[in-house]
Amino acid sequence: MHQKARGYLIAIALSALAAAVRAVADDQIGDVGLFFNFYVATAAAAVIGGLGPGLLATFVTGLAASLLFLPPFGSLWIERADHRALITAFFAIGLVTSVLAGRAQRARSRLAASLDAERQASARMQAVVEAEVDAIAIVDSDGTIEFVNPALEQIFGYRRDELLGQHLKLLMPEPYRSEADDYLEAYRSTRQRRLIGVGREVAGRRKDGATFPIYLSVSEVEVGGRRLFAGQDFWSVAPE
Repeated sequence: MHQKARGYLIAIALSALAAAVRAVADDQIGDVGLFFNFYVATAAAAVIGGLGPGLLATFVTGLAASLLFLPPFGSLWIERADHRALITAFFAIGLVTSVLAGRAQRARSRLAASLDAERQASARMQAVVEAEVDAIAIVDSDGTIEFVNPALEQIFGYRRDELLGQHLKLLMPEPYRSEADDYLEAYRSTRQRRLIGVGREVAGRRKDGATFPIYLSVSEVEVGGRRLFAGQDFWSVAPE
C-alpha cells in the first residue's frame, strides 16, 4: 500500500477509535475532557501521516464532536458559547499541529533523500576507487591509514586488514620513514602544504622489506570536519 494512502487510512481509524472511546466513556469524561482523545487522535495522525492525514483527522473528529457529543445532538449548530470556543480552539490546534507535523515530515524526507544520495555517491566513489589501477591510501592528520584500495594491497604485499589503523610509515623505507612525522607535525603547526598537490618521486617499502620507486601525489580533503589526505601512486616499479 502506498505510504500516503496508508497515512489517510490511519487517520480515519484513529478518528473512529477516538469517537468510540468518547462514546463509551462519555459520562466519565464530561466537558472537562471533551476533546482530549480527539486531540490525541489528531496529533497521532499528523505525526504518522503528515499534513493531509492530520487535517483529515481534525475534520473528522471535529465533525463527530459537533454531531454526537455537543448539544443539540445530530446538528452542526452548537448552542453553548463555551462549546463553540472549545471546538474553535480544537480546529485551530489541529491545524497548527498538522502544519508543523507536515513540515517535520518533509524535513525528514529531505534528510533521508539527502542521506540516500550521499550513500549512493559514496558507494559509486568507492567502486571507482576500488577499481582504480593506481595504489590509493587515505590517512588522517596523524598519519593513520583509514582506507586502501586493492591496487595498493597488491603492490605493497599487505592485506587491507594489516594496514587499516597502522601508521603510514609502515609503507615507507628510510629516510622517508623518519621524516613522515616531521612532515605531519609541520603541517599541523603551520598548515603549509609542502607536499599537498605536488607530485614527487619517493620510495615505497613492501611487506617483505624490499623497496621500490613510486611517484606519489597527495591531496587534502575535509570530511565531517576532519582533514584527510589521499595519497595516490601513479606508477611504481615493483622489485624483482
